Amino acid sequence: MKRLFRPTRTIGIALLLAVLTVVLPGAAWAATCTSTSSGTWGGTNTATWSCGTPAATDDIVIASGHTITLGADKTTAALTIQSGGTLVGANGFDLLVTGNWSNSGTFTHNNSIVTLDAPSGTQTVSGSTVFDKLTLDASGATINFGSSVITIQDRLQHDAGTMQGGTSTFTFENGTFIGGSNLKPFHHLIINGASVTNSSGEMRISGDLTVQSGKTLTFSGSRTASFNGSSLQTVTLNGTGIARFDTLSVESSAIVRLPAAADSQFSAETFTNNGALQQVKTSVSGATTFLTIKNQSAVAVYRGLDVTPGSGTPNITVSIAGNKSVCNNPNGGSYRNRCFRLESSAAAANSSVTLYTTTDEDDINNDAFYQYIAGVWTNKGSCSDTDGSSCMKTVDLAAGDNYFLIGDSTSAPTPVVLTEFGATAREDEVDVYWQTAVEIDFAGFYVWRSIQPSDPFEKVSPFIIATGGSVTGASYRFVDDNAHDPGSYTYRLQAVDLDNSSEFFAPTVTALINEPG
Repeated sequence: MKRLFRPTRTIGIALLLAVLTVVLPGAAWAATCTSTSSGTWGGTNTATWSCGTPAATDDIVIASGHTITLGADKTTAALTIQSGGTLVGANGFDLLVTGNWSNSGTFTHNNSIVTLDAPSGTQTVSGSTVFDKLTLDASGATINFGSSVITIQDRLQHDAGTMQGGTSTFTFENGTFIGGSNLKPFHHLIINGASVTNSSGEMRISGDLTVQSGKTLTFSGSRTASFNGSSLQTVTLNGTGIARFDTLSVESSAIVRLPAAADSQFSAETFTNNGALQQVKTSVSGATTFLTIKNQSAVAVYRGLDVTPGSGTPNITVSIAGNKSVCNNPNGGSYRNRCFRLESSAAAANSSVTLYTTTDEDDINNDAFYQYIAGVWTNKGSCSDTDGSSCMKTVDLAAGDNYFLIGDSTSAPTPVVLTEFGATAREDEVDVYWQTAVEIDFAGFYVWRSIQPSDPFEKVSPFIIATGGSVTGASYRFVDDNAHDPGSYTYRLQAVDLDNSSEFFAPTVTALINEPG
């Protein structure tokens, strides 16, 4: 019996060991190693850890009160530096991190290279860290910087994977290079190096750009940059700070405010405004340019608006919405696809205003200079029909907002943009509906109807109060329950301004009620 029992026990132990062999290594690979003393990590390995000797696939935690110094090239999964903890790099020793980077303590780089190289998924970066050289090489993965605060003192290299800027702040110091062919999307970007150069790849900025005095942001070769934020983005050029772009664009979602210093300290070799540009200048007197962007040869590649106040020295903010078929200010009818707003701190009669557009924005004929005055677009005189030509007129500036555009004199702009107008016949009524994109100084609508093509129109609706605004319009509906008889019913809209002036929209819609049966 003993002879029979022993082999059975041996087989059971062997099976148990086999199970442990399969399960235990997986658990070991996922170990979290927390420092239990200060010392070197690698080389002489004088630091001690909760896991014994950290493996390349372990998560590393540098505990508060401990200083860990790299003694060799090291690879780790997640790396956490607790508050009060310190990781010290060493020149010639590099750190490769395949998991999340979380720094609530201190990282002293000593010219070491840190590479973020997650194999898949999303690798996050949090806390405030100063890197010498940071390489993003996470092929097949995303590196999300969240709300981190990052300083680069030598080079940021983006070679592989996807970078997400989040709401982070990146500061580039010294003679930093921004390299790698992959897209580099930043949120807030601060240039604090004598010459910071984007040497390869596309750059996007979704937050603010600040260039400190005496510092320069440049782009080598044909490099593309864009502003693509969803709220106001501010460019600050402190003192003699300079930003020199190659190919630069403002995307449709962005609103970018340039300082007065941009006239001489902000350049681009090519520039496209698909969003909105702003510039503020104080105590304006004499002929003053707004939003003129030049290349490094001092040749204008984009021009916005020029103004010469007729009196006083007002503070002026100019906003230009470019390449917009429906701009965020009063418009309608046919007009060049650029809209101008000039906000003045004081009224200035007999002021000279020159409007500029690009050839691509000019798709009209019979060009005329329009100013929005007391709820009405007023034709201030004709302009050249040459595509993209400028137009200058003498106007009276009001304190506050002043709106301008170049429109077609045969299809004048209106204070309401109508984007939809339709009518649907039902059994014994007609449903009339419409949508606006922009409304300003606007009171409401009347609906008018004609039963036969030869019949005059008559008012069939009560007054319909406007509910839209200068940036967003509104949807409207009127049910004509007096359309009982079979026939063709044609409708049009009357727009009424706050000053009780009115006009009819050109489009009409027709609904047909058929004979019953």
